[in-house]
Amino acid sequence: MSKKILHFACLDKFIPGFVEIINEHFSNENHTIFSVGDKSKYPYKTPSKAIHFSRLRSMLCIYTLTIQLHKNDKVILHGLFSPLLIIMLCFMPWLHKKLYWIIWGGDLYCHKLAVKTFKFRIVELFRKILISRLKGLITYVDGDYEKAKKWYGATGKVYECIMYKSNVYNGPVLTRNSFDNSEGERSDTINIQVGNSASPTNNHEYVFKQLSKLDANNKVGKIYCPLSYGNSDYAQHTRELGRKMFGDKFHPLMDFMPLHEYEVILDDIDIAIFAHERQQAMGNTINLLGRGKTVYMRDDTSSFFLFHKLGIKVFPLSNLTLRVQDAEVSIGNNVKIVNYFNEKMLVEQLSEVFS
Repeated sequence: MSKKILHFACLDKFIPGFVEIINEHFSNENHTIFSVGDKSKYPYKTPSKAIHFSRLRSMLCIYTLTIQLHKNDKVILHGLFSPLLIIMLCFMPWLHKKLYWIIWGGDLYCHKLAVKTFKFRIVELFRKILISRLKGLITYVDGDYEKAKKWYGATGKVYECIMYKSNVYNGPVLTRNSFDNSEGERSDTINIQVGNSASPTNNHEYVFKQLSKLDANNKVGKIYCPLSYGNSDYAQHTRELGRKMFGDKFHPLMDFMPLHEYEVILDDIDIAIFAHERQQAMGNTINLLGRGKTVYMRDDTSSFFLFHKLGIKVFPLSNLTLRVQDAEVSIGNNVKIVNYFNEKMLVEQLSEVFS
């Protein structure tokens, strides 16, 4: 009989795709999805065992979750963001031997980047207690696991897993013909993507200033800036700043769009610039690199080191130029992306986690 596995997730854009993977590849196993949040915003096809509440802070939700935590053999935590959940689990130490944490990024790097309020410091004490006792940590970024050990004393087993469908490359396989056929169609200007979300960690203003120094107003056709996800006030500020600096060349993406529409924009990009100070925007980066796009990021991030380990060429932000990489580099990146960031690999890695 297969193990009973509980997945706890605060609803986000990654979760519907994950539920699809469970439904398609693990429907014969005993998985329960326990989700909290706005299901109308992030709808998913409900599997046979699913529990949903609009908010965690209700007595019925906490009671139901407590029952499920005890009923299941494994508990996989999709992100560790909720202070209530962290504190609640700390007071159930007998459960820690069956808790597994899928590291998202923000739930780890808050240790370094969050505003250190009194409330934060209290929650951080509980976070350290919990993370140090977890049975397993799930990530494909070596640096994130190392930081979990350094910052929180993590001792659990690490499971290599690309985690979500958003990290699966879904573009074409590139060949020399891919570039020979398109060279005649290229314009004299290039198109750029800046960041992946309306979060200050994207450091948009810094990137905009660097682009201005490189004469982007004359050399760039379009500057795409995804702002549909994150802080709405920061999104408005970034949109106004981008339009002020680049006028009609600036294309803010304010509304969440279907994947097939977003992929059309990814195909139109020549250079992507990610100025995050931590691992972030991995789904965007993977699908841009797979499409042969030139990607710049900070070279002190765990994501930069991951791509370097995989033999995938990314460029340090400190060397930013408006030159597109050679076709040979694009083809080489595509091969490595296709071979690692694919659904077959994801299913195999999840099977190991679930076993």
